[in-house]
Amino acid sequence: MTEEPPKPATPLDTTRSNLPRILYWLAYALIIAVAVGVSLLLGAMGLPSWLATVLAVVAAGFAVWFLEDSPINPNRDRDKDPFNRNFFIVNLQMVRSWKLRGRQVEWRETRAADLPAHAAHAFKEQLGVEPEVSVEADGLLWVAGERDWHGWPDPPRFVIVGFDPAGKVQAADDLHAWPGKWAAPAGTVGKPKQS
Repeated sequence: MTEEPPKPATPLDTTRSNLPRILYWLAYALIIAVAVGVSLLLGAMGLPSWLATVLAVVAAGFAVWFLEDSPINPNRDRDKDPFNRNFFIVNLQMVRSWKLRGRQVEWRETRAADLPAHAAHAFKEQLGVEPEVSVEADGLLWVAGERDWHGWPDPPRFVIVGFDPAGKVQAADDLHAWPGKWAAPAGTVGKPKQS
């Protein structure tokens, strides 16, 4: 009796249905069609065309936001925020880091062992980045680190996260360059490592 060679494994992507992907793109097409229709309807009702367009675009933006967080988004699990925040919260919290970027900040060297457990876990386990510096500002503990692999197609070089006293993420952002107003100790983020 001769044995048949084992059949090659089928890649997971080829066994999955394309229906979610089709529904996702149909939803995008529907959003565009409804936005155009709303704009034309508002224009026909006597609203200035620029105002009708702005209102339709804002409504479409919110529809896209809901679509991105919906179960029919085929990339929902892959694109998930490491802190489980939705699209809207992520963008609102980015404003906090923008405010911090515009100020003089004196960062201090901080290793994972020196951080509260929630901050160390968030950096090392969820982001895969070794925390290097921290500062307390605006009632938040800001922690920053430099990624080993960065630049396109990888994420930006630096990551900063702001934690409230309860350990909840209140702000997070990625930076391609370390802001000039921020001072960090030698051998940490953005600085040459000492030998």
